[in-house]
Formats: sequence, C-alpha cells, structure tokens
Amino acid sequence: MLVIQMTAVKAIKWYVLLKIALPTQISRLRICITLFHLSVIMLLFGCSSLPGDKYTVAGIIIRDGYASENEIIKFISKRNKLGCSAEGLQSTTDENGYFRVSSSYYPAYNEKHRLVTHPFKLCKETENGWVELWKLTTGPFPKSVGFRCSYGSSSPYSCLVAWNKRNIPY
Repeated sequence: MLVIQMTAVKAIKWYVLLKIALPTQISRLRICITLFHLSVIMLLFGCSSLPGDKYTVAGIIIRDGYASENEIIKFISKRNKLGCSAEGLQSTTDENGYFRVSSSYYPAYNEKHRLVTHPFKLCKETENGWVELWKLTTGPFPKSVGFRCSYGSSSPYSCLVAWNKRNIPY
C-alpha cells in the first residue's frame, strides 16, 4: 500500500509539474525558435550591403576667361598621403570646359550612427604634375558637387563650389 501511495504521489507530482511546466517549456521553445528566425533574418539582411548612394561631380574650367578644353581633372574623396597623385575619379573637359564624373558611395557601418568626415580634393593635371584646385574636409558624403574653377597666367586658381546644390565659400 505504501508503494502504491508513493507511486500515486509521484504521479500527482509529475502531473502537476507537467501541467505547470509544459506551457512554460512550449513558450520557451517558441521564444528560441523566434530568436533563431530573427538571427537568420538579421544575418541575411542585416549584413548585406545596401546599394551605394550615387553622387555626381561636375563643373567648368575657365582659363583666362575662356572655356579650357582637354584639361584632365581628378576628384579625390579618400584619405591619402599622395595628394593629387592618389587614385580618384578622372575626366577630361570638353570644348565648353565642362567635365562630369559619377560614382557610387558605400557608407561604412559606423556612418549610420555618427558623422564621419571625408577629405575631398579637385585636382588638375599640368605638364609639371598635378595641381590642387580645391579641397575641403567635411561630412557626410554629398550627392552632388558642382565647380566653376578659373585661373589665368597671372591669377591663381579659384573655385566656386555648390555642395548638394548649395553654394559654399572657398
């Protein structure tokens, strides 16, 4: 009789434990499955790179009051120790002195959460090497930059700049 009583007590205890613990175990299982699905979704979509932001750099080069044709222009948007000799977007001016380059910019992860500054330069190739026409360190990265740069035999280089279609002094 004692054995039957012990078995009945154990059965009641198991029944009570299952009745109380089973929904908890199921909800824990649901939470684990949900967390697993969320981690898979984050892994697939959170780590993939987004399409780059398109940006355009365009302008006019004027020499001694006239459009300067066949000038090689370079736009540099990376930190470097090479100055204007560094790699950048290159273009040649047309008969109207106009140049244009476009590319995509892929922001770094930390740029989503804080302001990151970038050094920007506009350079022109001369027979003696590259000459810096303009430079600015700022952030965030622009969607468009427009230039109207002029120089002459007796005047230094000067550029009027429109940054995201807003004029900035230089």
